[in-house]
Amino acid sequence: MPFQFICPHCFDKKWVDDAYAGQRGPCANCGRMITLPTRTDSTGKGPLPSPPEPSPSSPQTPVAWSRRKQMWISAGLGSVLFGVLAVSMIFLQPGFKSMKRQRDLVGCRNNAQKIALALQAYCDTHGTYPPPVINDSTGKPLYSWRVLLLPFLGHKDLAADFNYAEPWDSAQNMSLVTRMPAVFASPASPDARSIGEANYVLITGSGTLFPPTGPLSSKDVSDPTDQTLLVVEVRNGGQSWTQPGDIDVAKLKFQINAAGKDSVGGNHQGGAVVATVDGKSAILPERLAGSTFRALITPSGGEVLNDGEWIR
Repeated sequence: MPFQFICPHCFDKKWVDDAYAGQRGPCANCGRMITLPTRTDSTGKGPLPSPPEPSPSSPQTPVAWSRRKQMWISAGLGSVLFGVLAVSMIFLQPGFKSMKRQRDLVGCRNNAQKIALALQAYCDTHGTYPPPVINDSTGKPLYSWRVLLLPFLGHKDLAADFNYAEPWDSAQNMSLVTRMPAVFASPASPDARSIGEANYVLITGSGTLFPPTGPLSSKDVSDPTDQTLLVVEVRNGGQSWTQPGDIDVAKLKFQINAAGKDSVGGNHQGGAVVATVDGKSAILPERLAGSTFRALITPSGGEVLNDGEWIR
């Protein structure tokens, strides 16, 4: 016949089946080890009184103090919690993806802005922006403008290890590929940094800031500086960050996020990250008109654009 027991640790009161009298196990409420009394009272003079008959409105169920039962209950609760977590992850997954896309976009804009500011710092020091490609005395391409930017990005040690007398693919310079500064890799392109491929390039050629006659200065820009592109983001192009390789305006696809080479964007949905001569970043929308795109590239085209024409 069931008898009543009070846990000495948590003072939880339970009705215990007579079959478990004298046994030891964890309290069902607090989990601490307890020993159930025998069917005699604390004086040992007689049996404990039987519990009152439960009323129909408040039935009392005897509690079985069994490790196996508790394991079943724990396993059941664990399965329920796992199921709830799995369902929650299914519903939250789109939200997580959206948060990552937004975080990657912010990180990419920060990178583009840092590069633009470093380009301007180089310009202030040397009188012009860096040449897109550094050639040797015979005209052979050696390395990219990104190498010249290292001291202005806080990477003086890396700049000191680079051999400026040799091309980008010499043994010494190739050993530095995996040390590419994080600022050259878009957060939306997770493999870029590990393989040393940059996601930020210049637009070069006639009518740009980097014409065949040599790089211009910010002082040569007569268009609004916040409407003149300085650096743009692209997909990984299979080129080392030290290797020369930008976009020739003559080959440029004037469509944001267009497939293939010589296009701007490709890392973010709906637009591409750029930075302007004033050192600020922006997002060019996919709907951007080709004529507006051309106007943003020219430093002295005389175009005046509304923000709605070109900023997402």
